[in-house]
Amino acid sequence: MIKIIFSCLIILGTCCLGRAESTAMSVGGLIDSVLAVRQRQIEAVEDMAFDAVFYERRTDGNGNITEEKRYDKKIFVKNINDSFHIHQQYRSYYLDGVQQPREDLIVQVEKKQEERRKRGGRDFTYDMTIPLRMLYTGMYDVSYKGIAEEKIEGYTCYKLSADAREENDTLMNCLYYVDTASYNLVRIDFSPAKLTKKLMFKLSRLDMTIYYSQYDRAIWIPRRFELNGKGKAAFFVNVYFQSEETYTNPAVNSGLDDAIFENRVSVEEI
Repeated sequence: MIKIIFSCLIILGTCCLGRAESTAMSVGGLIDSVLAVRQRQIEAVEDMAFDAVFYERRTDGNGNITEEKRYDKKIFVKNINDSFHIHQQYRSYYLDGVQQPREDLIVQVEKKQEERRKRGGRDFTYDMTIPLRMLYTGMYDVSYKGIAEEKIEGYTCYKLSADAREENDTLMNCLYYVDTASYNLVRIDFSPAKLTKKLMFKLSRLDMTIYYSQYDRAIWIPRRFELNGKGKAAFFVNVYFQSEETYTNPAVNSGLDDAIFENRVSVEEI
């Protein structure tokens, strides 16, 4: 899908007030703290670059992989005129573990771009905190779910849920895991409030997760994105699919040239 995702998404409404086991902070106060930390990070980041590996997998009903595609790429992100722009440079393509010719990579990239245009897909720069930023619009119920029973990525976390009040494929249901010490987002589980149904394919499940990790004292960045889905194709054939994208070797505020972002994607020259 990423596809990936990175910052603001939903629009909320009435919140249910709650109290943490170790704090008297209300849901509104917790949200304010999360958004304040997030905003400081956004203001601190001028550009970012990552190495990325993206997997697309087809599986059977038992989770066994029947087909796997892997894409190696470089992702560049930059804030230009108060808007984050992205460029993805594809470098190689593997099918079931075997590297494919550059011509096949070009075909796959073109298919991905066409699919994105058709579905109006979100990408790496999409802000997953919109539900929290739009607290009083009446479109979401937000509630405090206590402290996670187990540590998330090594952090003790508050849990906040944002549930859309209507079934709408432009809205998301989200579960946020927030570091209790710093109020940084550690993980977000999310899914569409309404699943897409098309003539030849109907989704029955689409679950996604994005993980964040600490880059330095002030900045946290995406580390991994996961997607699991199920649907029915023509003739009622069950289709199971997975995606995963990992981000490594981050470089923040390295002074990327605006010219990189004239196009959203490219294929590395050999």
